[in-house]
Amino acid sequence: MSTRRSGFTLYQENPSLDADRIAITLLEKNILSDSVYVDISNPPEELLDINPQLILPTLETKEVTLYYPGIVLEFLDERFPHPPLLPHDPINRGKFRLILKRVLNEWYPLLEKVLKKGEADKKSMKAIHDLLLRYNPLFEGFIYFQSNDFSIIDASLAPFFWHLQAFDIAIPEKAPAIIEYNSNILARESVIHHYKSKG
Repeated sequence: MSTRRSGFTLYQENPSLDADRIAITLLEKNILSDSVYVDISNPPEELLDINPQLILPTLETKEVTLYYPGIVLEFLDERFPHPPLLPHDPINRGKFRLILKRVLNEWYPLLEKVLKKGEADKKSMKAIHDLLLRYNPLFEGFIYFQSNDFSIIDASLAPFFWHLQAFDIAIPEKAPAIIEYNSNILARESVIHHYKSKG
C-alpha cells in the first residue's frame, strides 16, 4: 500500500479494538504511522509528555495530539478527506453515528470479554452468534456495511471479524450476508496490511 504522508505515531495497548480501527483508517487514508505498544504500568516518557492522562489509544501528529477514538477518526476524515469515510450531509452523518454507536455498544463488549479471557467459551460464542443472526439483514445487498464503499463503520467492524477468525468463532450458516461481508472485509488491503504488520 502506498504511503504519501508520515509523521504519525499511534500509542496503544495490545490487543485494542479501538487502536486497530484507527490503524486501519490511517492505512485507508494512505498515512504512514509508527505503532508504539504501551505497558500502562511503565509508559514511555514521550507519551506522558503529550498525554499525562494516559488515555489510549493516542494519535500524535505533527499538528496535534488526539485521543478518544471517535475524535481521532473524525479528525482523520476531516483533515484528510480523500477517500471520504464518513457521509458528507448531516442527516446521513447522524444516521451513521447512530449505527456506529450500536456497533461499539453491542458488538465490542462481546469480543472484549473473549480478548480478556484469551478464549471463547460457549456463553460468549452463543452471544456472538445471536448478535450476528440478528444483524444479518442489515448486511444484505452490499459489499460493505450498507454501502459498496468502505467507511469508518467497516474500519470498526474489521477488528471484530478478524478476531472471530483468530479465535475460531464460526459465523452461523443462517447469516449468509455476514459470511459474505466477512470475506469482503478480511480481503480489504488495509485490513490485511494492518494485521500482517502486527505479526
